[in-house]
Amino acid sequence: MKRSTGQFLFVLAKNLWVFGAEFSLIVSNSTLANTIKKYTDEKFTGPRAQHRPDLLLLTQLGQRYKLVEFKRPSHTLDRRDVSQAEQYRDDLISLLQPIDVMVIGKEFDPRMLVNMQANVTLASYTHLISRARAEFQWLLGELTRDAVPVDTST
Repeated sequence: MKRSTGQFLFVLAKNLWVFGAEFSLIVSNSTLANTIKKYTDEKFTGPRAQHRPDLLLLTQLGQRYKLVEFKRPSHTLDRRDVSQAEQYRDDLISLLQPIDVMVIGKEFDPRMLVNMQANVTLASYTHLISRARAEFQWLLGELTRDAVPVDTST
């Protein structure tokens, strides 16, 4: 079954724990102009004002933002994809910071990581979901291990 980027975006925007328990959603697929206006009372104009990063997340304590850019599940990430996400970040950084960037696709060439900025992460859909599954299984194991048996004989 073929999956679209929009389907993944919809599902992951409703399940932010996949990115880490510390994140909450600020906006999903909103224009840069609308995002900045909504969260800073500033107006953003210019040639990139109508561009749309896929997700903008905020840590629960409001210390960091994470901009997530989704690519097609069949797409191998390249430097243009990273550049696009970094441009979205650059458009927002004067008003919202610090911003980490995550770009998600089918896979990427590990050589791309050699000169990657520390606040930029590349991930495959498989890796993202596998890591979330491992964290979830660990949590279930911890809850089961520490659970007090309940007497159901009464």
